Amino acid sequence: MTQKVESRPLPPATGPASGSVESRSLMDYVDTALEWLWHFISSMRVAMVIMLVIAVLGVLGSLFMQMPAAMQGDAQAKAQWLDSVRPKYGGWTNVLDTLQLFNIFNSIYFNLLIGALTVSLIACSVHRFPGMVRTATKPRVDVGPAFFEHAPQHEAIVARRPLEETTQIASGVLRKHGYRVLQVEDDVVHVYADKHRWLSFSGLIGHLALVLVLAGALVGGKFGYRDRNGCGWTGVDLLD
Repeated sequence: MTQKVESRPLPPATGPASGSVESRSLMDYVDTALEWLWHFISSMRVAMVIMLVIAVLGVLGSLFMQMPAAMQGDAQAKAQWLDSVRPKYGGWTNVLDTLQLFNIFNSIYFNLLIGALTVSLIACSVHRFPGMVRTATKPRVDVGPAFFEHAPQHEAIVARRPLEETTQIASGVLRKHGYRVLQVEDDVVHVYADKHRWLSFSGLIGHLALVLVLAGALVGGKFGYRDRNGCGWTGVDLLD
């Protein structure tokens, strides 16, 4: 016996298909852009690249003669200084001057890099601070086997004593050597030990110290006192 089966086409879907990405609003794109920007400026790799570029500019500043700061606001004095170095740099003198290679440490791009590095260091510190506090005060103790499998240094031992006695012995030895010992029990016993947990904040203090140095360099370069005689930075002459 033969049976004929007819099927009707499904009506077109009025909503988004299952698994498809719904239309995003403008605020969603703004949130995504801001999140990407935050991860970008708080990346240590970005800070390292900026420091590398600043180091390269520092090398260039030592290779090329630097114009005295007092001459930069005097067009005639600047022209005379460029004429004095023209025999050394020849036809490249004007090009180097346009690129501010005779004034690297006061150039626009050098100041922008210093500012970018300052912002990056602050962002890195803010990004790392909550995790550092959490690790120092409330570290995670009950980690799974995958943590130890992927740890760069791990070891397994077999103890032939009861679990409670083994835990007490291990904790006692660790405490004797100055370790903080935390313990959590569920299906298994998890023992966590660390030492000098507050030393991780030394890197944060170093970042903040560098930020102060960079901020001082920017403020000093912009508003610092300069000798009117064109000798650059000067202090108080105690011999006068």
